[in-house]
Order: sequence, then C-alpha cells, then structure tokens
Amino acid sequence: LLIVVLRSCAGLGSTFGVSNSSTQADKSPAVFKGINAITLATCDMGLSYRFYKALGLNCTYGGPQAEFTTFGSAGGPGGGDNSFHINLFVSKTYRRPPDQGWNGWGR
Repeated sequence: LLIVVLRSCAGLGSTFGVSNSSTQADKSPAVFKGINAITLATCDMGLSYRFYKALGLNCTYGGPQAEFTTFGSAGGPGGGDNSFHINLFVSKTYRRPPDQGWNGWGR
C-alpha cells in the first residue's frame, strides 16, 4: 500500500470530479510541484525506524514501538519547514517480499 499526498496547481480538482474555480477556458493539464508526503506499510516498525534513522532522517512523531511514525524535515511539525514527510504504519497483513520477488503491494 502506498498513499501519496501530492501538491498541485489548479485543475487537479476537476480531474477527480471536484469543482474548483478554474474556468472552461482553462483546460491545461494538472502540473505537480512535488510530493510532500508518502505513507508506507511495515510489518516491523522497529526495523523500519532504524532504517530511516540510519539514512539520517529525523523522527517527528511516533517511534520504534509506535503503530504510526513520521520522519520529516528538520524541526518537525512544530518548527520545521514542512517540506517532506515519510509516514509509516504497522500492517498485520504486510509481508516483506522474497528476494527478487513481489508481494502484491504497490506497483
């Protein structure tokens, strides 16, 4: 499971059937500025926590024993620049794929 939160320009709402303030003349395709956050499943929060800490990321919420943990930009939600978030949640059904294999999650 991969849930991606996207920041976008005008026009994305109409793509998903949501009304917005764009006019009929504005038929330009949605343009994405970037990805602000991703949410990933894990079967072992402690192992995932250690992995992201080893990459040098800052834990801004949760921890190695939590059901939900966020790694983000320096300062965290209270004082950071809010530029990115990697969210992890524990899934009882997620299983790591075998080497060179696919476990049916994601694309």
